[in-house]
Amino acid sequence: MLLPSLLLAAGHAKNDMPSELAVLKQEHPEVEFHYAGVAELHPLLLRVCQRRLVEAEAAAGETFPRADTLLVVVGRGTSDPDANSEVYKLARMLEEGMSYGGAYVCYSGTAKPLVMDGLLAAAKLGFNRIVVFPLFLFDGVLVKRIYEAADALAARYPALEVLKAGYLGPTEELAELFLERAREAVEGRAAMNCGLCQYRVQIVGFEGKVGQPQMAHHGHVKGALDKPSQPEAAPVFEPYAPHPIEAESFRIIEAERDWSAYSLGEKIVRQRLVHTSGDLDCGEDLFFSPGAVEAGLRAPAALPPRQCRCDHGAVRPAPRLARAVRHRNLVRRARPRVLHAGPGGRHHPLGGRHPARLAALGQRPDRRHRRRAHRRDGSGAADPRA
Repeated sequence: MLLPSLLLAAGHAKNDMPSELAVLKQEHPEVEFHYAGVAELHPLLLRVCQRRLVEAEAAAGETFPRADTLLVVVGRGTSDPDANSEVYKLARMLEEGMSYGGAYVCYSGTAKPLVMDGLLAAAKLGFNRIVVFPLFLFDGVLVKRIYEAADALAARYPALEVLKAGYLGPTEELAELFLERAREAVEGRAAMNCGLCQYRVQIVGFEGKVGQPQMAHHGHVKGALDKPSQPEAAPVFEPYAPHPIEAESFRIIEAERDWSAYSLGEKIVRQRLVHTSGDLDCGEDLFFSPGAVEAGLRAPAALPPRQCRCDHGAVRPAPRLARAVRHRNLVRRARPRVLHAGPGGRHHPLGGRHPARLAALGQRPDRRHRRRAHRRDGSGAADPRA
């Protein structure tokens, strides 16, 4: 008995598991195999959803009319439109069955809108309370990210009450539902959603998938447990030594305004964006989710080291920062207002709305860029068309 512990039928239930089952049938013709259906929408599933929503409302402590509450259901998200549409159907049934003022659907990946985009859109619908409900069987990274996005939304809109409902989890109702699917498979009456299956009938926008062979996409992990494991050496990173131009840039940025209102991580990100764009105001519109900066700082340590090189560029300077970096030891000016970064191969990236054109020169621009931005005439003056 192959019983998928899945809520909805998408690629895993339609391709991966059936293809693996076909291989098993060929390797073991003496064994009788049964393939059960996924949970799908069912009264037992709706009952568990209702319980999780009631628990979230009870934990809030304050009685609030559901007519003023928006239910946001977060699905996993797949490339199968039939499975994605089932999330909308469930959200609508919960909205009407529990008398919510409205329902909104977003997804944790693959399908759109994604979680944060969906929550930001939901916050603008005019409700006083939002209940975020992750439609997931189990806890994990994705559920934690959904809760983090809900916390970020609450921090961004203090007047909006954001409740976090629990994921489905192990319950007697879901156990009974999966046992029912197993009995259906043994009795030969397992019902599949073939009516709108993109592999069986032509669905608008997915006509090319009709008749595609069932192929698993997890073949790269086959036999992984049989291979001897070899510990990977921890990457060694050399201490970063900024170029003098970069160090001077950050010294100027630090002195240009008061950064004490930001945490160390946010300050690093904002100053780096100012350094990159040349616009001292570009960091004002940033919104940081809780833990985002720390996660970003940890991420490079998990990746192999890479070497980057930037030899040239052409940008426009922001007036304030452009005036601040006009030091002879950093740049030299040549008509018509072309800034050169010197022979070190590094450049000071500037951006903004100043009409003058800046060209940061490195060791050797390629031919295309040299023709476009650094063309010279016979007298040595810069081409005004650059």
